[in-house]
Amino acid sequence: MRVEEEYNMLNQRIHFSDPITASAECIGIVDFDAKSHGLLHRYSCWAFTFISGSDGIFYFGDNRYVVKAGTGILIPPFAPHYLVNENDEPLRSFYVIFDGNFFPHMQQAGFDAVLAANEKLQSSFYKKSLYETMSRIATQVDISDSSTLNEYRPLIMTNVIGFFVDCFCSDAASYRNASDMKLIKDVKQMIITNIDRNVTVEEMSRALLLSQRQFAGRFTKLTGMSFKEYENMIKMEEASQMLYTTDKSISQISDELGFCDIHYFSRKFKEYYGCAPTALRKKKV
Repeated sequence: MRVEEEYNMLNQRIHFSDPITASAECIGIVDFDAKSHGLLHRYSCWAFTFISGSDGIFYFGDNRYVVKAGTGILIPPFAPHYLVNENDEPLRSFYVIFDGNFFPHMQQAGFDAVLAANEKLQSSFYKKSLYETMSRIATQVDISDSSTLNEYRPLIMTNVIGFFVDCFCSDAASYRNASDMKLIKDVKQMIITNIDRNVTVEEMSRALLLSQRQFAGRFTKLTGMSFKEYENMIKMEEASQMLYTTDKSISQISDELGFCDIHYFSRKFKEYYGCAPTALRKKKV
């Protein structure tokens, strides 16, 4: 599928020759010291992570997936994972988290889903171009200079999302239908718009013109988790970004995310990431 040579800087979306839209929700680089590992986490969107410097090992539960330096891994939404550098040399992880209206149906992603997604990656026409682009950027960008990294966003999006469309848009049976996609998008937007408080199932159901039972059942079927679990996941993603990109206190972050008790926030954060918010703040570059 041909990618149109058009890039909208206002909404940061790539426009395709077919009625498909996609956006890069987050782009970042994390450097790992020798013999170190990251924290257990998961995303609500798809993610592509490129590894440079040394080989990396991704753990999905008890399953290992080795990613050679100069290559990458495609990670489905809702798949808990963490990265380990077992080498004596440092490792750089370059990740792109992206969203769109054409994704395959995906519930709580197990290791089989990871393997299936990466089989498609290995056979993709875009793989060579994708790896070359990510390798060039990973070696050129200063990790502390986010503005420079952002300049590469159109190129990154064109390659990553072009590859993704190439892999999945020929398999119409795997798509979520438009109604399912809109429901998940509306739920996420409602949570983010009201991130400073907890949205109830009753509110969400009313906004979607569904009964609470209809909404809860349909949402769990689509995502593999309850609405409350999904809301907590979105809040934890926001918390990690705030810890990395701002100097706000943990108490302030807790308040802004609608947690009335900082101790409860810290406990939920540790359940999600495997460490206290203070530990993640210490990793900030």
